[in-house]
Amino acid sequence: HVYKTDNDWTLIATSCVEAGVDLSFRTGFRELGSLVSLLQAAGRVNREGEYADAEIWTFKIAEDGLLRIHPGLQTAAAVLENYIENGEYKISPELSTNSIRDEIIRQGISNSKFKDLLNNEKQQRFPLIEDLFRVIDTDTRLVVIDKALIEKIRKHEKVDWQELQRKSVRMWKPKVDDEFSLPEILPDIYKWVYPYDDFLGYMRGVISIKKFENGSGEGAIA
Repeated sequence: HVYKTDNDWTLIATSCVEAGVDLSFRTGFRELGSLVSLLQAAGRVNREGEYADAEIWTFKIAEDGLLRIHPGLQTAAAVLENYIENGEYKISPELSTNSIRDEIIRQGISNSKFKDLLNNEKQQRFPLIEDLFRVIDTDTRLVVIDKALIEKIRKHEKVDWQELQRKSVRMWKPKVDDEFSLPEILPDIYKWVYPYDDFLGYMRGVISIKKFENGSGEGAIA
């Protein structure tokens, strides 16, 4: 609300913007995912009802070597896509509940698995719960993007966890192994060898790889 006179701007953000951020746009776009996430994103559109024609769109990306659908979104996206194709547009608490139920059914999670979860929780078997029931199922690896920090890790020097958090990213294992073939510094800790910047993140390196393949880029730098 600081720049009310400047209304021609665009925000590109991760799903973190869905979590109660006080921003309002005339139009929103959200990659096809869960119905609940789409509704959360819609909460950043026309928050104060100032527009009569505000819209929220959901879209499905066309996969290629650069862009791939997030594996964790596939089940929820299939449920929402089915609702859209069948004209189930009436938003209600019941529809949100049904969407979560339909996601559970598609994932093949049985009542016995829920009972096992509750039983293990009562017995405080938390490591087992972590293995068997994940809210976010991710097979990712830690990739360090800072050269000085990489050398520290290689030399087994003491590293502050906050510094490690600031100077690393999480990447899907197939990207680490297959797409980028990143060298492993220590078990499950990898070195980023392509360009990186604070704005584009590791996508800066992806762009350089594409340019290199087309004969106009730098490729790996270390």
